[in-house]
Amino acid sequence: MFGSAQSRLALGLLTVLTLLLFAMPTVAQEDAAEETPAEPAWAGKVSVGGSLSRGNVNSIKGVVEATAERVFDPHLVRLGALAAYGENQTSGAGKTVDNDKQEITEYYRYSFSESIFAYVDSLQGRDSVQGIKFRFLGNFGPGWRAWHMGDKQFLDLETGVGYRYEHRIGKGNDIDGANARFAATYANLLGPAEFRQTGEFLLPFDDTSGWLAKARTALSFPLTTSWSFENALLIEYNNRPAASAPAGTGFLNKFELDYIVSLVYLF
Repeated sequence: MFGSAQSRLALGLLTVLTLLLFAMPTVAQEDAAEETPAEPAWAGKVSVGGSLSRGNVNSIKGVVEATAERVFDPHLVRLGALAAYGENQTSGAGKTVDNDKQEITEYYRYSFSESIFAYVDSLQGRDSVQGIKFRFLGNFGPGWRAWHMGDKQFLDLETGVGYRYEHRIGKGNDIDGANARFAATYANLLGPAEFRQTGEFLLPFDDTSGWLAKARTALSFPLTTSWSFENALLIEYNNRPAASAPAGTGFLNKFELDYIVSLVYLF
């Protein structure tokens, strides 16, 4: 009788221990699920390369560019910076002068669904080649993801309104006013390569002859998981360019083209 009771007690303890062993992973999993998820990390790239320019100048420039992006649904934040420097031969006078360009960009998006979003973007910079001492662009409006197959294959369309200010060389040649904005971004995979095409069109409300169009075409080839090789073509058409000299009556070319080859580090 006593031995039977001991057997039943031992069997009961063994059963309890067995249940605890099976329950421990479940409790651990529940605790892990209840933990606060880690903050989304920043991802981006830094590139160093060279640029061949045509338009107002024929030059070779060194270019450094960086972008960083953070996605924490339904928000997206993207920051960017570009700096270029070189010496060029002016198309008119044939003399060598220094030229440089710097830009800082900010972009914010709030997604209402997989397809509909609102955005705010801005740009601050200068461009000695185009005679722009300071440029500010700020826009906001709705956007539509018309097609997508993941983060690297999509078509985004944006429209909106904004403000454009350009302080230029020459008197009475500044641009200062509101504008409409139309933009698109197309990204796709071509085998191992990544293709991206962006376009932007700004149309002033007060003087439509001062419109500005910008486009960038980029093809990137991965070398490793952290390094890639990129070819990019930048085109800018300014229908009302700056003056060619501070006291002159002539104007710079409307068309500017840059072909950039760079080595890119991804993080």
